[in-house]
Amino acid sequence: MRGQLEGEKLGKRMFVAATAGVVVLGLGLTGCAPNFTPEETFVQKVHQQILGSEFSSDRDILELGVMICSALDGGMGRAEVVSVGSENGFTVREAGVVVDASEQFLCPTSGGNL
Repeated sequence: MRGQLEGEKLGKRMFVAATAGVVVLGLGLTGCAPNFTPEETFVQKVHQQILGSEFSSDRDILELGVMICSALDGGMGRAEVVSVGSENGFTVREAGVVVDASEQFLCPTSGGNL
């Protein structure tokens, strides 16, 4: 069981690496809600939708979202990014949640605020 959990964590790290094919730009974000930045809203959304997520920190979640935006901006399609995630430790639903939240709150070309 422990080996399986470690494998899943490694898989999630591989998903982060697989989606990071494009240089990540600095985070100069503005608020999207009265008291929440897009980053905070994104992290909250992921936590709400993926119960018991094994991310070691909110920063890990944010970095994953930024990398997803970079992958999408670099030409990967949504389905391709979700597929990579589902092959590396996320369920298809979880990968979809992270991709959708990334597009909504972080990705500049998808209407996000990054």
